[in-house]
Amino acid sequence: MAYRRVRDAPPIPVWLAWWKGDPPAHLDDLVELIRATYRA
Repeated sequence: MAYRRVRDAPPIPVWLAWWKGDPPAHLDDLVELIRATYRA
């Protein structure tokens, strides 16, 4: 499998979700990882 970046495509929204009152372990780290990955 190969992945290639499409440079002229518009950005897509990325949403994180979890059960209310049960956030994932290391939530702050997860949010920062997603932000860094999808940062323009």
